[in-house]
Amino acid sequence: RDDDTFNDYFFTNPDRRGNPIDIVSWEKLKDEYYEIRGWDNKSGVPTSEKLNELDLKDVADELVF
Repeated sequence: RDDDTFNDYFFTNPDRRGNPIDIVSWEKLKDEYYEIRGWDNKSGVPTSEKLNELDLKDVADELVF
């Protein structure tokens, strides 16, 4: 999850329209995306349920959060 972000520059410097990326909105968007994909919000990896749905039970059995 920590790697799913932008460089700090984009949160502190304005874009062409004069707006930097709002980090709070960005983190909320990541939460929503992870939920839709069936990923864990804290780690950013697929949940055991999602892996089982994808017929990856062997991977789900090895997964530990």
